[in-house]
Amino acid sequence: MDSVLAAITALDDRIAKLEQLLQSSQLGLGDPPVHRTIYCNTGNGSLWYFWDGGENKAIPIEAKSITGFVKELKFEASEYKDKETKNMKLTLDCGRQKFTLSAGHQSVFATCIYLALGAMTANQLRQPITILPKAGTTEEKALLPTIWINGEFFECPPFSKERKQVKQAYFRAIATIQEVNSHG
Repeated sequence: MDSVLAAITALDDRIAKLEQLLQSSQLGLGDPPVHRTIYCNTGNGSLWYFWDGGENKAIPIEAKSITGFVKELKFEASEYKDKETKNMKLTLDCGRQKFTLSAGHQSVFATCIYLALGAMTANQLRQPITILPKAGTTEEKALLPTIWINGEFFECPPFSKERKQVKQAYFRAIATIQEVNSHG
């Protein structure tokens, strides 16, 4: 009985996603549907930005928020100023285009994302989430995410610098995201 209910729920989710895709379809002129990375930090004069490698400069993003279905959460090692760094990568499927939010893996922004996604249920993660970056008030360079699930404000768990708690939330989030995305 549980497997039948799970199959019906998965099918219902796929139908909802297809309906949303059809409604958000953009015919006519527009930008190509390429996967873009959004850098989430205040280091380049805005809360978030695209990076133009050809011009070697940040392109501030004027949109106040991003809404999409969570597809993947991971760490990625890279090199920055001749040092190895690790970044949080959160991929959102926004219908016509995918975006990956990137932030330092131990940044306040990434920590809040881990704690929030780790507290969400599979049913919550089957809904579109909206993320609004905002500047923190206690730390000059802190960037905080405000999150909504399907248009409803999501009360994030209290911020924690306790790495064990954050690590547990990260692994819970990955497991739930994989569960949600394995059904379709």
